[in-house]
Amino acid sequence: MKICDVDGIQLKGDMKVVVKIDGKSNIKTTMKDGVLNLNIDTSKLGFKKHDVEVIFGVNSRYNQKSIKTSIDMTPNAIVCVELLKHTSNIEVVTQAIDMNNKSLDGSIIYKLNSVTIKDSHNNTLKSQLKDGCAKLIYNTSSLKTGKYNLTVKYVGSNNYQKECIVVFGVDSLDALKVNKSSKLTMVE
Repeated sequence: MKICDVDGIQLKGDMKVVVKIDGKSNIKTTMKDGVLNLNIDTSKLGFKKHDVEVIFGVNSRYNQKSIKTSIDMTPNAIVCVELLKHTSNIEVVTQAIDMNNKSLDGSIIYKLNSVTIKDSHNNTLKSQLKDGCAKLIYNTSSLKTGKYNLTVKYVGSNNYQKECIVVFGVDSLDALKVNKSSKLTMVE
């Protein structure tokens, strides 16, 4: 990386450089004639967004300055949700894979209009992923006429925080209406 002054001229001379990650000094090095060669070992960083500050020290020509940025180590995941209509039930089919098309383990939780769906023992309803796929049959016969937001959230790992919201409707005849667009993919 070439470092220039405010006039766009590459810096001259040697200058001490400190790299802080999340406020802690991780790397101390010397920049020579405005060229900074820097490798940051990210293997020990946790799966989150990290604040990075590169501090350029004082020399005979320049005052101390710093550059702030971030490194986002959150891995990407793809969550696909499909609603299938079955009389007074919907089948919620969820697929969770990483960006390398590898199936994710863990579980899926569900919310209906932002309220977590519970089982008969008042425990959060979870569907286990098997080969990256989870299914839930949800009885809609007790739902009133209207539109509903179904949130499907992958909770298998703190490394991935992904959720999808699918909208479906129930008409006055208690018939389930699932939009053609109810199959969606959430990628971040």
